[in-house]
Amino acid sequence: MTMAYFSSFDVSRIGASTITLSTPGESNISVNIATMKSPVSLGETAYNTVFNHVVSRDWPGFGPDLDFPLLFKSYSFMVAVQLYLRSAASTATWTSPNSIALSINTTTWHLTIAYPTGLTAITFGNTETRRLFGFGGNFSGSSSSVTGSEVPKYILVPDCDGASSASHIYEQEAISSSAYSGGGRGYALSRGSNKRMRDWTQQYEPKARTFRKAAAAVPDEFTFEQLFENCRAGHPFGVYGGFGEEQYQAYILRNGGESFRANPATPGNSNQFHIPFKTYAMAWVNP
Repeated sequence: MTMAYFSSFDVSRIGASTITLSTPGESNISVNIATMKSPVSLGETAYNTVFNHVVSRDWPGFGPDLDFPLLFKSYSFMVAVQLYLRSAASTATWTSPNSIALSINTTTWHLTIAYPTGLTAITFGNTETRRLFGFGGNFSGSSSSVTGSEVPKYILVPDCDGASSASHIYEQEAISSSAYSGGGRGYALSRGSNKRMRDWTQQYEPKARTFRKAAAAVPDEFTFEQLFENCRAGHPFGVYGGFGEEQYQAYILRNGGESFRANPATPGNSNQFHIPFKTYAMAWVNP
């Protein structure tokens, strides 16, 4: 498993657009990505149009908010699209609607759309939607699974396959307070749980993957600056691998760490940059 970052993003900002699937002998099904909301069937009331991690399981989770394990599940973009497509296929009376599956390869980070009975077309309503799924174009042919040729446009695969100067998970200060009376008697107040934090630096990133205005074509059309812009309002982001723990992990930028501050990797170096992260550690699972 190679390292990758997964940003939160707002699907409503891509403009009205669709993904349409075709299979032999059945009506086409279509989902308007721009109007998707986190589905109630994922364990949470419908919320808004912000989605993030490409995961297909519960996060056991921990952190300052006990609701986060549910939220990480209910906001999952890939799972949400899969459920919307299955619902549309069920309405269109496809043979086995629940066998529509979306998955991602954790080596290439390319996304696959599968339907065992066979797909004859996958059509995207606009360029931004197509890039969101990591496809270089629409699909036409015959296949039970179709894989994109690009990294989806909210995933960052860094040059260094690991984080530098990474701390272990540690607790925030001031979890308890104590005092002693003149007679030596102790008084203490302690919380039962505390915020967990982690800090690290992503080193030697090229300019095109660091700054939004320097963004290039695939695979550098999404940048670390955009990740910070998307997530600084408290939206979580995912990190797969990178800490030597072989886990999927979720983080939130914490107070004092929301600002994007890329530094030249070496003095006078305008081509490579170090990006510092200061975060709350929210959830993780073993792959």
